[in-house]
Amino acid sequence: MILKARKLLNHDALITLYYSFIYPYLTYCNHVWGSTYESSLEKLFRLQKKIVRIICHKGPSEHTDPLFKELRLIKLYDINTYLMGRFMYRYHICQVPESFGSYFPLINDIHSHDTRQNEGLYVHQVKTNLGKMSLKYRGPFIWNCLLHLKINPDSSEASFIKSLKISIHNGSLEICRMKFSLRT
Repeated sequence: MILKARKLLNHDALITLYYSFIYPYLTYCNHVWGSTYESSLEKLFRLQKKIVRIICHKGPSEHTDPLFKELRLIKLYDINTYLMGRFMYRYHICQVPESFGSYFPLINDIHSHDTRQNEGLYVHQVKTNLGKMSLKYRGPFIWNCLLHLKINPDSSEASFIKSLKISIHNGSLEICRMKFSLRT
């Protein structure tokens, strides 16, 4: 549909079509299926890149990184990080179901001695990559990265989401995740 509409609609209308018809499929239950190996998501990511090229009227061999930045769209691999960050914000302000009440303990609740990372949430130790894909591991890990980037968790939800999107777009969240993953 977007391919046929690109001749009739302007740039902004095509982005609206993307957010209306494609983005909901990429975000629906992404907390569950998006925390997997990148190779499992490769076909979906290729489709997302194809749509971005169509919106920008580019050829099939055009690099998409600048196009994603130009359109201010979040890549499929980063959508899961974005949604996890939003979930953890809602956990922080106590707007998640009660079953998550003590799901993510604070580091200070685990021990009282001073460490390099005595702020934030306790990241459970896991031995497998499958364990690193769980909510219990990824949630606190992403939250601690956001705290490390000095994103204010006590701001309004709109302000927090804007800061989260900016850190995803400029790559600082990815750098932070790589830095912390070397320690664990």
